[in-house]
Amino acid sequence: MPDADVHVPAAVIAPLLVMRLFSTINGIFPPFSVDRILGLAILVLGSLLGDFSLDGVLEPPTAPDHRGPFHWFGFVPLVIVYYFIGDPIFLYSLFSFSFHESFVGLSILSILIGYAEHFFVDYPSKACIIIALATIFRIFM
Repeated sequence: MPDADVHVPAAVIAPLLVMRLFSTINGIFPPFSVDRILGLAILVLGSLLGDFSLDGVLEPPTAPDHRGPFHWFGFVPLVIVYYFIGDPIFLYSLFSFSFHESFVGLSILSILIGYAEHFFVDYPSKACIIIALATIFRIFM
């Protein structure tokens, strides 16, 4: 399993990649501004928090139950982030606020991205299967 030397760069890159995919797929390209830089900083910090809360608090690497249920629950934020990228309206209806336009939403999204990234880095093949199943579900539902 990857150590911090893999998780840190992945936690920094993941939110930037998610927002780039979100912008490209939905045709939303906000102008360059201080708010956008602060938003990206919040995403990166929250992603690091989401990533390290898993190993640092919930299931420390020295604990006997490391890679236990909290690691496996990583598929939930992975699916939420996946649906956010392609359909932000779906998440708006689910959570009653816009993830990309509010501080609270952006903070929650960033932690979810970090948690999802941790799951993806630890279990890449399982994460790809989950993304494939979510895609099939999206196509047929």
